[in-house]
Amino acid sequence: MRSTGVQSPITRAMLHFAANDPGNRLFVVVGRNTFSAAHLLLADLNRLTDAIIVGEPSGSRPNHMGEAGWFVLPYSGVWGIISSQYHQASKAEDHRVWVAPHLPVTLSSAQYFAGRDPAMEQIFELIASLSTP
Repeated sequence: MRSTGVQSPITRAMLHFAANDPGNRLFVVVGRNTFSAAHLLLADLNRLTDAIIVGEPSGSRPNHMGEAGWFVLPYSGVWGIISSQYHQASKAEDHRVWVAPHLPVTLSSAQYFAGRDPAMEQIFELIASLSTP
């Protein structure tokens, strides 16, 4: 497993939580803005746990470019930024354009302005349905 920043400790803690008690359920809320380090965490949890992914499709591919670096164009002196490292969080043959949620949920503007979180509402409904005999 990669060890970058806080990702590895968070991944280990969630793996421990999921494995510590078979009754534990791990939910991961994702959306179109899930990318970069958050996407690497999502890929690890998707690969290593039985986490239930809730929300919108993620914001990038499981395997993607990252770790931006600055450069200067030699003649104009214009500064730019470019991704310089390839992150392979899945199999090399994985050509998905995102990580799809197990429980798809979208957020409407009406829900947003009403202060509602439909992803959390779906998680609570699922927990209630799994808890009732």
